[in-house]
This record gives sequence, C-alpha cells and structure tokens, in this order.
Amino acid sequence: MFIIAANWKMNGNVNFAQTYCAELDKFINEQGVKSEIIVLPSAPLLTVVKGNFKIGGQNCHYEKSGAFTGEISAELLKNLGCDYALCGHSERRQMGESSELIAAKAEASHNAGLKAIICIGENDGEDFAKTVFAQLDKSLPFTATAANTIIAYEPVWAIGTGRTPSTKDIEERHAEIKTKSGFKVIYGGSVKPENAAEISNAANVDGLLVGGASLDIEQFKKIITARK
Repeated sequence: MFIIAANWKMNGNVNFAQTYCAELDKFINEQGVKSEIIVLPSAPLLTVVKGNFKIGGQNCHYEKSGAFTGEISAELLKNLGCDYALCGHSERRQMGESSELIAAKAEASHNAGLKAIICIGENDGEDFAKTVFAQLDKSLPFTATAANTIIAYEPVWAIGTGRTPSTKDIEERHAEIKTKSGFKVIYGGSVKPENAAEISNAANVDGLLVGGASLDIEQFKKIITARK
C-alpha cells in the first residue's frame, strides 16, 4: 500500500488539530482514499489527532521509562494509539543524533509494537552512496523487518528549500536503497502539490513523507490524490 505521511513538526495547536483531522477524515471517507495516510503531530497533540488514518510520533526514547525529562517512550506512543514512530529525521540528526542512537530508538519502537520510519539522506555536497549506505548500515536494528520498518529517503539539501532531485535520481536512489535494505522506501524533501504527481508515480517510490505542505489541508489533499 502506498504511504503518505504528514509530519507537522513543531506546529499546530488543539483547534488546528481538531479542524484539520475532521476535514482529513471527511476527505478520506468521501474520496475512498486507498493510500495509508499517517499524521505525525507533536507529542502533546497525539490524543487530539483522530480519524480514519494512522498516527505516529515524531520521535521516541530508546528506554521504556526512566529519568529522561522531556522525552517520550515508544511504549507510551503505542498506549496513545500510535502505529508508527519517526526515527532519525534529518532535523534530529543535525541536533547530534547518531545512527547508532537512531537504531536504538527503532528497536524500542519495534519492541513496543510500532512500525519505525527510519530517515536517511545526504547533505549538499556529500556523496549519496557513501553517506546514505553508512547511515543505513548503522541505523537498522536487528529487529528490523520488512513488516515493521520503512525507510524514508530525504536528501537534506532538499528539505524546505523547494529543490528536489530529478525523477530519474529519485528512482535510481530508491532502487539502490531497496536493493540494499529489502524495505519499502518513501521520499521526503520539499514535496508539494506541484511535484507530488511526478514523485509519487515514479518507479520505486512507495510513499511520501510530507513536511511543510502537509500543514495546509488543501495542499495535503492535492498531494494525496496526485498518485494515479
């Protein structure tokens, strides 16, 4: 099943979440959307985000519980109704998270019964294969299977910049990642209504990880319906 995930990042409030989810739920039901839609809100909104779609956490800790002020466990995400946990988004890697730490978070997600979306991607000027395959090798825990893990390829230089790789590059890079990992690979990096059709219908693309454009429900609807 094609996957489309909305990463709200640190945006939204209760009123926004309620209005957005009501509209999204109505749209999914009326349009008979076949893709699996996932909403990834900030942690305090997890109990507000409800509808005919999946929800997930933007991050989790590698321990089940303990003296980790400000953190959230995978166990609690599951308890709150999550099906997914985002692990290793480039913004968190830029804050200093290592691939080894991300693997520990993914393992905790698996142990809690969540599917992990593990993000990998190169910075501008970095070699794709050298960077991405090193991240892949170190970010996948031994618990990872095709049933509980999705890879999100997000070239860091494309996030929030409006720049995207060519369709040919996306197809080739996804093919390489899928061959090496054996997992589904979704694309993230400046996905918007204007390029959603081209990217979502490209070979080897199993879904989309949408950032800023997902905050506008009308834009997100267009992205959802872009795949033929």
